[in-house]
Amino acid sequence: MTVITGLILASGQGSRMASVCKELGVPKPLLPLPYSQTISGRIARSLANSGCQRIICTVREEQHLPLFREAFFGILPEVELVVKTGAKEYSEVAQAAALITEGNVIQTNGDLLFAKEAIENFVATYGGAPYFVRGREGNPKNKSSWLDIFNSRISVVPAQILPAFTPGNIVQVATILVKSVMRGFTVKVPTLFNIDTPQRYEDAKKFLLENPQES
Repeated sequence: MTVITGLILASGQGSRMASVCKELGVPKPLLPLPYSQTISGRIARSLANSGCQRIICTVREEQHLPLFREAFFGILPEVELVVKTGAKEYSEVAQAAALITEGNVIQTNGDLLFAKEAIENFVATYGGAPYFVRGREGNPKNKSSWLDIFNSRISVVPAQILPAFTPGNIVQVATILVKSVMRGFTVKVPTLFNIDTPQRYEDAKKFLLENPQES
């Protein structure tokens, strides 16, 4: 049986959401959603429901650890928190990779709103695959271009290649992404919102209130 670790990258700067985050007193991944949810909390629960034996979440500020612990309270396995130490974007991947020695990693970002059970279905189908599988945008209502074939929303990453997804390995990462397209290892995953602007945050909250079956 393949050991599966969920990895939530929730340590981005979130500059476009700074005003909203300041007003609510939380980092972007912990912005509240209807029905007592947060963005990253929703993702973590889906990873737990998917049967992940471990869940790791990277965070940007040590001062936010209590907020993340509160958001993840009651989730089993207990979410392990890693504070980002590097300055470069995605440098936190190396920190997480150092903690994962076997199996596959289900990697996603902490500002995404997936359709209900989208993560569970993705993990059930591809979680044990012995190769890189990339789940890209899967909401036909969202605007996208042909470049979206390289836009990962959630991925299965074998632990042995996870360290490649770090700054300085642009050529290697590009090669892995191109191979995933050429080999057909890309699938559409129902993604409702990438919550990266105040308007999309408002749209996401409105959507959940109007579609409670998605919560």
